[in-house]
Amino acid sequence: MKRSAEILLALTLTMAPFLTGSQALATPVENIKKALQPLTGKQAEPEPLEIRDKWAILIGCNRFADAKIPVMKFASKNAADLARTLKDPDLGRFAPDHVLILNGPDASLAAIKHGIDDWLLKKVLPADLVVVYVSSRMFPGADGAPLVCASDTKADQPETAINLFEVLKTIKHRTQSEHIVCMLDTQPLPDNVAAYSKQDKTKDLKWLATSGATIFGANELFKPSFDDQTLLQSRFVHYLVEGIKQTGGAAPFYGVAEFVWQNVKQDGGKSTGQEQTPALMLSSPQSLTATIPLGLPVKSSTPPQGVALGHPLDQLSMEHPDIVAPKAATTRKTATFAPQQKPQTQPAVKKPPVQQKPDDEDDDDVNPNVDFGDYMTKMKQDIFKKWTPPKGLESRRVSVVFSIHRDGSIVNPEVVESSSNEEVDKSALAALAAASPLSPLPKGAPRSVDIRYVFDWKMNRSTPATPAPVSE
Repeated sequence: MKRSAEILLALTLTMAPFLTGSQALATPVENIKKALQPLTGKQAEPEPLEIRDKWAILIGCNRFADAKIPVMKFASKNAADLARTLKDPDLGRFAPDHVLILNGPDASLAAIKHGIDDWLLKKVLPADLVVVYVSSRMFPGADGAPLVCASDTKADQPETAINLFEVLKTIKHRTQSEHIVCMLDTQPLPDNVAAYSKQDKTKDLKWLATSGATIFGANELFKPSFDDQTLLQSRFVHYLVEGIKQTGGAAPFYGVAEFVWQNVKQDGGKSTGQEQTPALMLSSPQSLTATIPLGLPVKSSTPPQGVALGHPLDQLSMEHPDIVAPKAATTRKTATFAPQQKPQTQPAVKKPPVQQKPDDEDDDDVNPNVDFGDYMTKMKQDIFKKWTPPKGLESRRVSVVFSIHRDGSIVNPEVVESSSNEEVDKSALAALAAASPLSPLPKGAPRSVDIRYVFDWKMNRSTPATPAPVSE
């Protein structure tokens, strides 16, 4: 479908009066103006947000093991339809393996926890966009907070449901991402079905956004998202997908949200008793998350052609001699820190073995407000002192991620943005090996922190990289 600036502008320009005239979509006017600058050309174009990668987890529960929880007819289809749009290379531009769908019986409590703890939290870095979509039944817990039904939730056992606020708060704390979007396409349980059915009016979408995520709800919290029996979808997902399609995924998220709001509200007005008002709440007044297009291209959107993903560049010529790595390849390369068998003309590089995160350490003394400032400054210097890139090269830049355990050991390093020069990439990994172990993490730190570190090679080698800590 042909995209045009007029279409995008039509979506975005309608937002400003709507945002200032209603609390339903509460985005700061300053952020709206900033987002409009590249479209209107009236002011200098702002620097684009740096989004390293995009991840999505979609949950659709249509049937439940507990017969007291009513069927939610199109929940699984809603999640599948949205996932298909996000993975479309011309629309959402999410890498297929960056989208996790948990549908029907697969959306059990254990499966959802596994998807978050062992998939999402182990992949997301601070500069990533995270999308969480939920289509299921919901009910208030004892404190009024929203509890989402998994496929095996028992209505009279709240502990078998998902505490949405705590899940979003954990994602924020563990990844340190500033760009988390949670889309709620839910229906409440009938009164007196759940163990707790009294809603706390202070627990609304605005409160839910204090978890650190930008919230886009199909309706007010604990109010239903209505289905379209003709389209076999919820109205929310239908217009969400349509909004992405009409702009080729290029419109800012708040522009798509406005499109959804207008159409869902209009459809609800035509159906007696099915009034519905979608609402967008930012995680903070300074958040720019809503200005990010869902279809923003990132490196994982289009894998390099001709390179088998998952094969380190330094092993490619041996394992797959028929494949030639492109000159500017940015394929992820994982350092195993273990001796490798190579031809005699390429002597093996000694590296310590990969270490897994310790499971036996006590997390009771973790302080979420621990100050990493001094530690990160020293870490940056210690690693930079060990870096000796090849001489005689022009400027190069290589980005790596790794974890630091409480004892200061550096584990699981990985090149995520190659310099396109294998020797430079190797020198970055060698610097990490030489610098390990670093000083122990500050008191109160979690069992490990994840780091993104940019080795920026200038001819005078004067400027070290600036890392970013991530609680893990």
